[in-house]
Amino acid sequence: MKRIRTLLEGLLVAVDLHGSDTATVSRRNVLYSNYVANVAANLTGGVFLTGLWIAAGASSGFIALTVMLMGAGNLFQLAAPFLLERRSRRKPFLMAGRAFVHVVNIALIGLLPWLRLEQGAMRTIGLLLLLFVHVGNAILGPGLQVWHIGGIPATRRLGFLSLLSSSVAIVTYVALFLAGWLADGLKPAFGEMGALTVLRVLALVMAALDLWFLSRIDEPPNPPGDRFQPATLLAC
Repeated sequence: MKRIRTLLEGLLVAVDLHGSDTATVSRRNVLYSNYVANVAANLTGGVFLTGLWIAAGASSGFIALTVMLMGAGNLFQLAAPFLLERRSRRKPFLMAGRAFVHVVNIALIGLLPWLRLEQGAMRTIGLLLLLFVHVGNAILGPGLQVWHIGGIPATRRLGFLSLLSSSVAIVTYVALFLAGWLADGLKPAFGEMGALTVLRVLALVMAALDLWFLSRIDEPPNPPGDRFQPATLLAC
């Protein structure tokens, strides 16, 4: 155990995560935020979202259309510089947007099948809510990345990003396995819809932790000289 602890401490030192100063605490919270945010996204997306629509009686054509919305929403990344780079402080806007996306993606979409709406109304509202989620993620994504990377020293970024990508994948796949096992165990007692709803409640807990971890990440300054100017696109 002592050797394992020494190895872990060495890893934390190598990626500049060992310490109690503000910058180091912020970097650790970047990791934690990514862990819980990815778990929440996977508990409410992918096969679990497909299962929710199937349990609600949606057709295969509707499910295919929901997948296509992701590509359409990603186009709104082009709007991110105009909304974010003109702000001296991005953190309040990003946190408010993240909270909005979590509420729509986890709570509102999860409530739709329980409202006993007509199929046409449920499909229309479901598509609009999913579009809001994808557009919100597309706009917030670049800002969150810039915010988080800004607090990592340039000499440590490669090691930190390598640790982030590999550990997020491990945490996500372990969480997906446990979530599938939990859903299968709950299905006989609560039904498919009830089991998926329990997973969404867990996703809400992950979303709350995500916002808490984000609140503990320091925001680097955004000086006027770094702000995005649309006219610079014409000079490229």
